[in-house]
Amino acid sequence: MYDELKKAMLAAVGAAAVTAEKAREAADLLAERGELTVEQGKAMTDGLRRSVGARMDLAARRADLAAQMAGLSEEELEQVRALVERLRAARADADDAADADDAADAADDAADAANADDDAPGADGPDAPTA
Repeated sequence: MYDELKKAMLAAVGAAAVTAEKAREAADLLAERGELTVEQGKAMTDGLRRSVGARMDLAARRADLAAQMAGLSEEELEQVRALVERLRAARADADDAADADDAADAADDAADAANADDDAPGADGPDAPTA
């Protein structure tokens, strides 16, 4: 199984290298046509290189993790499953808390806007002149 993961990772690295080279060629062509400055082309190529590099690092970490997990016993796999479930529950709780904070902020903003309207000149309220 490890050999299969290694082959898949090497294929991903090769594909990323080809993609980066094609992007560099496209940037050079656009620069020649004057549609892209040399600096913009370099920035575009560097950004793509960083993005591809980050994806390759992630793929490598995943392949290493998969290889490590392949050697785990059923008991160890069950421990990993339990840990994943706890992490998912913690993430869901954090997301729920963030949603509640966002809702509270929106309610505060709406209340502030309503109060600003009440304070506006000519607003009908307790301080409004009577006829």
